[in-house]
Amino acid sequence: MRTSDLKNDWKKVERLGWMICNFLCGIVDGFAEAGMDGIFFSDDLGFSNQLIFSPEIFRDMWKPWYKKLFERIRSHDMHVIMHSCGFLWEIIPDLIDCGMQVYHYQSSVMDTKKLVREYGKDLTFFGGIDIQKFLINSNPKEVIKGIKEMFMILDHDGGGYISGPTNTIMPDTPFENIIAMYKAMEEYSDRKKLGKFV
Repeated sequence: MRTSDLKNDWKKVERLGWMICNFLCGIVDGFAEAGMDGIFFSDDLGFSNQLIFSPEIFRDMWKPWYKKLFERIRSHDMHVIMHSCGFLWEIIPDLIDCGMQVYHYQSSVMDTKKLVREYGKDLTFFGGIDIQKFLINSNPKEVIKGIKEMFMILDHDGGGYISGPTNTIMPDTPFENIIAMYKAMEEYSDRKKLGKFV
């Protein structure tokens, strides 16, 4: 849907959005009854260099839905975990305001050091291991070194890091790199080996 169409049919889209939001809140309640610890969302909101729509449209339309849904999750003492591909700098504060706690991000377009510097006090970071170039084009030693660097940056004192790839591992990824990734993730999750906060 084009932005112009969205504006022309604003009321219809808004009504549909609230219907979906309320439906999802019911699902959240069901997951809470089942004893879940958190809910993971996967909503691609950006391209590689910009948002899909303007920050203003996000704040006017999407943000109220996210806020209600995330508040419902947190009211059950569950964690809000969100994946979103793309360049989201302009709306990260809005997502934090809505209640996002864990951000599964695309490291090829979001500067990792800047993320920790600006939002480390508010967020735990998830992912960060790039599947588009790094995991495919590196050798196992480079994979291990790169993952150690990710831990050193992302396992910050204010929030922590959940290690993992940025998305589904591509089928042309060398198998030895996948093995190296898992070994590095296991090793550097031990802060004594990483040399941090001990």
